[in-house]
Amino acid sequence: MRKVLEGGPWTMDNRLFVLKKWSPSVRMEQERITSIPIWVKFPNLPLHLWTKECLGKIASSVGSPLFMDTATQMASRISYA
Repeated sequence: MRKVLEGGPWTMDNRLFVLKKWSPSVRMEQERITSIPIWVKFPNLPLHLWTKECLGKIASSVGSPLFMDTATQMASRISYA
C-alpha cells in the first residue's frame, strides 16, 4: 500500500488519479489539488548547462525542482536533461 500511495501520481484512462490515505476527518468535498509533481524534459540542452545549479534555475520556471534523475546527473543520456 505504501508503494502505491507514495508512487503516484497515477493515471487511469488518461485521467489523473490521486490517492491519499483515508482518515475519518477527510471531507471529500473540501479536498483540492493545489500542486502535483511532474517530470520535465529539456531536449537538446547544451552540456555546459547540465549542472545542478543551471538545471535547477531552468526547472524553477515551471515549479519547484524536486530531484534530478541519475541519467542526467551522469550525462549518460544526452538527448535530453
